[in-house]
Amino acid sequence: MQDQGYKEHEGFGLAESFRFSAGLFLLAVFAMTTPFQVILHHSHGSRYFKGGPVLISLIATVLWTGMWPDADPRPMFAIYYLFLGMTAVRGLQCLRRRSRPLPGVHSSYNGTPYLLTRWFDERTAKHKVEPILLLLAGGAVLQLTEPLGCFLMAGGACLTAETAMAIDAQRARDEAVADARIEAGMARDRRWG
Repeated sequence: MQDQGYKEHEGFGLAESFRFSAGLFLLAVFAMTTPFQVILHHSHGSRYFKGGPVLISLIATVLWTGMWPDADPRPMFAIYYLFLGMTAVRGLQCLRRRSRPLPGVHSSYNGTPYLLTRWFDERTAKHKVEPILLLLAGGAVLQLTEPLGCFLMAGGACLTAETAMAIDAQRARDEAVADARIEAGMARDRRWG
C-alpha cells in the first residue's frame, strides 16, 4: 500500500515539471515588476493590490537584500519603504476610486506610467523607456551599492518580459474576439441562408 502511494508521486512528468518551472518564472517576474509598477505608475485598477503580488514583492525585496550579507542594506531598505509607502498610497487611492471607478480602466490594470507624455505612448513607456531607465540607473549605482544596482537592472529586465507577455496576451485576446465575430457571422449566415 505504501509503495503504491510512492508510485503516484513518482510520475511527475516533463509537462508538469515545465508548468511548475514556468509558474516559478512568472512568479519571479511579477515579484520583480510589482515594486516598479507601484512606484512608476498611477491610477491602478481596483483589484491590482488584491492577492499575493504585493506581499510576495515585499518578501522578495527583503530576501534580495539578504543575498549580499556584507553589503550596506540601507539603500535596499529605502526602496522597500518607498514601495511600502507607495503601496499604501495607491491602495487608498483605489479604495477611494472604488465608489467612482475610472471609465475604461480594467480592474487589474497595472497603472498609467508617469512617463506617459506626448513623446511616449503607454506601450513605449512601459515596454522600452521604463526598462531602459531602470537598467541605466542600476548600472550607475552598481559600483556604489551592488544589491540596489542588481535589483534595478533585474527589475528593468523583468518589466520588459512582463510587458512582452501582456502584449502577447492582448494580441491573443484580440484574435479570439475577431475569430468569435467571424464564427458568429458564419453561424448567422447558415441559419438564415
